[in-house]
Amino acid sequence: MNTVLRDRKALLAFVGPALLIYLVVLFVPIVWSIGYSFFEARQFVDLSS
Repeated sequence: MNTVLRDRKALLAFVGPALLIYLVVLFVPIVWSIGYSFFEARQFVDLSS
């Protein structure tokens, strides 16, 4: 176990894909919602109705 943790290539092989999936699941919705709020949201909403 210690030899696997010392080997950087093995560590990246195991942790890399999981970290990539985690970051995609975390940051894609954040970036999507920021882009949506700038380009698709209405600026003025009629609240009188």
